[in-house]
Amino acid sequence: MSGDLDGLLARLAAGGIQLRVEEGDKLRYRAPKGALTPELAAEIKSQRASILEHLSQANDTAEGTTIPRLPDAESYALSQAQWRLWVLMQMQPEATAYNVPLHLEFRGDLDTDLVESVFSMLLARHEALRTRFVTINDEPRQVIEAPSPLSLTRIDLSPESNPLESAHQLAQQHTEKHFDLEQGPLIRLTLLRLAPLRHVLLLSLHHIIADGTSFGILLREFGSLYAAGKSSRSLEDVLPTVNLQYRDFASWQNSRLHHPAVASQGRFWRQQLGGTLPVLELPTDRPRPPHQTHAGREILFNWDVKTTKNINRWCQQSSATLFMGLVAVVKLLLFRYTGQRDLIVGSPIAGRTHPALHDQIGYYLNTLALRSSVNPKANSAQHLAGVKESIAAAFDHQDYPFDFLINELNLQRDLSRSPLFDVMVILQNQDESGSPIPGLQVDTFLEPSTTSKLDLTFYFKQRADGIHGTIEYNPDLFDEGRIHRMVEHLRNAAEQLANATDSPIGDIDLLTGAERI
Repeated sequence: MSGDLDGLLARLAAGGIQLRVEEGDKLRYRAPKGALTPELAAEIKSQRASILEHLSQANDTAEGTTIPRLPDAESYALSQAQWRLWVLMQMQPEATAYNVPLHLEFRGDLDTDLVESVFSMLLARHEALRTRFVTINDEPRQVIEAPSPLSLTRIDLSPESNPLESAHQLAQQHTEKHFDLEQGPLIRLTLLRLAPLRHVLLLSLHHIIADGTSFGILLREFGSLYAAGKSSRSLEDVLPTVNLQYRDFASWQNSRLHHPAVASQGRFWRQQLGGTLPVLELPTDRPRPPHQTHAGREILFNWDVKTTKNINRWCQQSSATLFMGLVAVVKLLLFRYTGQRDLIVGSPIAGRTHPALHDQIGYYLNTLALRSSVNPKANSAQHLAGVKESIAAAFDHQDYPFDFLINELNLQRDLSRSPLFDVMVILQNQDESGSPIPGLQVDTFLEPSTTSKLDLTFYFKQRADGIHGTIEYNPDLFDEGRIHRMVEHLRNAAEQLANATDSPIGDIDLLTGAERI
């Protein structure tokens, strides 16, 4: 693959843009809203022939590109990601760090019986939502329960003096309630009535059965089925047949671990993460507890349109994605806090490079360990180029399961922190809008996070009014005041890097005016 095509495909993957070939020579794509810029579209068009050849060769030469259906059985193997999460849950069975909420607020005349019918159909449609995990002959296995009608828990809060406050309290309790992986179910649904035309659906899942992309699929399918039900159409005819289930993917993934194409990716990661790995020594307000606590809080921040435009322009000048630029900003911040040049941060990816997985619900998420060196004598463009190169290489080897890699590296286990990295950077580009539902306004019913899987996680989301961000942190390590200062330092790093001057990045001053007094 040429360097130009390699870089383009890596940037598309980093932006969540998926390409596929249909009907021989038709190039199709799926992209989050706003991710496919005119510049990227023009670049795809100019390299269309090379992209088609690359995708066709990948489909023709990779052994086992068709994911086979498994025959029905009493239990099934876990995927690599599920296996590691299952192990973590055995170590901390009461942990709730991997509970994932998606609470929705409905304004309008909600047909609550139809909501129940639609979710019954969604649970029947996707086996992952009916899966629990048992130990058979000392091995964890997936067991899929037979479909059954859902009995939706309903709570009427409308008689209360402050139904919204009660809804927030119930949402918090709903999210923090422990899931039993063995007994199941691993999905909870509760419908709250705040007023005749206002409802909140509390939806919580355990991460072992679904990921962020799954939520987008669930919302789209819910919207399509609900709209069809309101128009008296048959729900069975609305969505295409599901030809694969998560059990099929898990078996296929395990069978390919030693395939030459996958094994070569493993060699890349073992070389990339070989030798002595850096341990990030962030300044903390308290000593690190002997065991990772997963306590969490969050602080929100916004960057205005001007700052966002400057950052995007800086990235475009180096043919880099916004995600690459944000990682470069975070790495500069970490370097200035620690003085360490060799830095690893993590970032999740959808893990759905196979076209058959684009509309599947399950835990497909993979993680990339992004390792690069910060040179304080480099200018901002050179700093971004180094980060871009490391991310492009990581995305080019993204099919290798992170969880399998962790076992291969045979790292010395430190129970006080996560393996490989303590900081994660996430650009949230999933489309969570779902399908429009006539007669209803649907919004996310947000609750502040009370868990943190790592020391720090930087979330970013680009919107029309700028970049919205969140720093999720562990309060057992950091005081709130330190994180507020970190927000300002992060903004200063972004603004000064985006100026794209020739000054060394080691000279960038992150302090606020008040801190200089």
